Amino acid sequence: MKNFSVVSTDRVNVYVISEIRSTILGKIIISMMLLSFIAVLFYGAFQFEPNEESKINVGFIFGVLIIGFILFLGFKYLLWNMFGEETLIVNNNHVSYHRGYGIVNTAVTTFNFDRMGIEYAATMKYEGVQYGNIVFINYRKPDNLPEEIFESGIEVSEAVYNEMIDCLNNIYNNERGLFLPFSQN
Repeated sequence: MKNFSVVSTDRVNVYVISEIRSTILGKIIISMMLLSFIAVLFYGAFQFEPNEESKINVGFIFGVLIIGFILFLGFKYLLWNMFGEETLIVNNNHVSYHRGYGIVNTAVTTFNFDRMGIEYAATMKYEGVQYGNIVFINYRKPDNLPEEIFESGIEVSEAVYNEMIDCLNNIYNNERGLFLPFSQN
């Protein structure tokens, strides 16, 4: 896993664009599992011979629905591992993100915050590089209690996280008190 991330800024927003770089073996395993489920689905469909006396039973329909759901999730997971991309946009009052699956992109989702905190949740070390998720926290105005508003879906290196923090510090230089580069807890 060598996820690729780029951090940029236009002095109003900080952009973090991350791409999945999964292994070929993982992509092959997911593809083979999907093909086996498709084979089972077609085998079941061709073995079913309706006649006037037999009716489609609930078990058959339920089985087709389960296999269809597994195929949908597996195909989505395969697209994510082949073409997955996540774009984070952070500015002084909200965090936005959208994900790309190659041929399908999700809509932009936005979370507003009063006072933002960011944590780096380290998850693994790969070839000497620490990887983890970026967690965005909102400190609510009425009671100053933290609530998690977003966690990145693609693990980024600690260097990318530090670069994002530097860009955010440059943006928030004149707006003291809105940004906490670590959790208070």
